[in-house]
Amino acid sequence: ILQCLNRLNEEETNPTSIYEQWISGENVDSNSRAKIITGFSGTNDTQLLLPSHIPQSDLPELQKTDALVVNNLLTPNNENYKSLPKRANSKEILKHIVENESMINVILDVGALFVDGTNHEIAIRSLNMSNKDKIDYDIYFESDSIVVCDRQHQQQSFFTSPASERLDRCLIYLDEVHTRGTDFKFPNGFLAAVTMGDGLTKDRFVQECMRMRKFGLHHWLTFLSPNDVDQQIWTSKRNRWTETIKRFRTNQINTIDILLWVYENIQRKTWDGLNDLAAQSMSYQRKMVAYRSIQWMNEQQSFSEDLQQLTTDSLEAEVLSLMQIYSPWKTP
Repeated sequence: ILQCLNRLNEEETNPTSIYEQWISGENVDSNSRAKIITGFSGTNDTQLLLPSHIPQSDLPELQKTDALVVNNLLTPNNENYKSLPKRANSKEILKHIVENESMINVILDVGALFVDGTNHEIAIRSLNMSNKDKIDYDIYFESDSIVVCDRQHQQQSFFTSPASERLDRCLIYLDEVHTRGTDFKFPNGFLAAVTMGDGLTKDRFVQECMRMRKFGLHHWLTFLSPNDVDQQIWTSKRNRWTETIKRFRTNQINTIDILLWVYENIQRKTWDGLNDLAAQSMSYQRKMVAYRSIQWMNEQQSFSEDLQQLTTDSLEAEVLSLMQIYSPWKTP
């Protein structure tokens, strides 16, 4: 992202174009689809956004999974939270990780905080900063392949590397994309650093934590948040304080505070999604009314001049102008 912004600053670019009206072709009438539509892991909290004819159908043996995961998150050994400095770069974040009181073996970057380097560069930095007596390798993903970097900064496939048999001597970095759908058999006693980002939802949060397959029993978590997320969690915590709670409040963020903030995010995302669905449905109905008003002739081989009216009735007004998008906030 930084490279793109620098390129835009260096070179003359075309001005941004925006139109007062536009037309879209979304089809919210998914009942007309012939193929079976299947939802999978990650859709549990957003089931209200599924099309009306698609029901949520959880397997009976998995219906209690959510409660078990939340219960495991709330174990005392997971009560570790740190707020990062403002605009912390990867080196500062890694410094917090390697200097943690208990050794951290896994970095789960669901918050996508490591944005100032490639996975290979992050691996080299973490190796250089880690304890040479305890860490020999760094494991990470490159082009969807698991690779290993050693102390000599040499890369090789994880499956042919000695690191595959010595995970206890490894630091594992999972970028945001690979914090879902990956499965490592971590040794017992591993501690993972979980990063958090703006708008983090419970589905993403839980799926990330579940990379530690035995968390709550033999695997443990510590949480890291950037300054803006830390402020959001504190705001959420203060908004829940009643006069009774104020007498017993703590001056620190606990795992329950993180979970409640995550639940607020999914609630906000659901409301935003419902608003989008309502707008799409209204747009679709307006287009269908305009389409049905066409007077077909010659056994539907041609139509009247109502086609121009169909185009007009299908237009959408742009919600924001360029001035509204780029102008600074106006305060009274």
